[in-house]
Amino acid sequence: MAKTVARRDVLRGGLAGAGMWLAGLRVDELTASASPASTKPFRAAAKNRPGSSDDVAYLTIAEASELIRTRRLSPVEIVAACLSRIERVDESIQAWVTLFPEKAMAEARRAADEIARRGPRSPLHGIPIGHKDLYDMKGVRTTAGSAVRADAPPAKRDSTVVRSLRAAGAIALGKTNTHEFAYGVWTPPTSNPWDGSRIPGGSSGGTGAALAAGMCLGGTGSDTGGSIRIPSSL
Repeated sequence: MAKTVARRDVLRGGLAGAGMWLAGLRVDELTASASPASTKPFRAAAKNRPGSSDDVAYLTIAEASELIRTRRLSPVEIVAACLSRIERVDESIQAWVTLFPEKAMAEARRAADEIARRGPRSPLHGIPIGHKDLYDMKGVRTTAGSAVRADAPPAKRDSTVVRSLRAAGAIALGKTNTHEFAYGVWTPPTSNPWDGSRIPGGSSGGTGAALAAGMCLGGTGSDTGGSIRIPSSL
């Protein structure tokens, strides 16, 4: 009788066994080489308005949220700064699969108006993010990084994480690249923002690269066998 093997079991076996995934290194060797988590507190909220558009794009969510709450920075300015970074650097990095800049700017203007009248609905209100192209967004195709889904029909509804972040007021700039079906650790054709000859890790490499390059302030990923931890370490 045939036995059904879950993806998690396959990944567990690869971690424990001799699965060689990347340049002769096992996934457990990659994750073991990552630096330990810092015990330092999170960076304090920004006290001053950033001096340039690039400074805006590299704000932490905590900093941007405080600047929005105190009316020292608008979601429109933050979204515009990230879109400017995308236009300038993503041609070489290729972190994004789908972008909707006009929609994002429209949402930023609505967020700015709502915050001016009633205050932010959450610390994420007006924050630009990217979604790993594994999560359904209503009206947008989900390719899962695979050519076989290049012409997939638009999703009929938001996935749970997209719906929750939308309700919190986060603004999606687009969908980020993933290793095919989230089953790998290099996320082609995305390159590492720090060195274009190197990989960004995977399978959430598109989101990791977008964050590192200042193209969004936050992003979604998924992790079963290191798919967030590996990009974070690279």
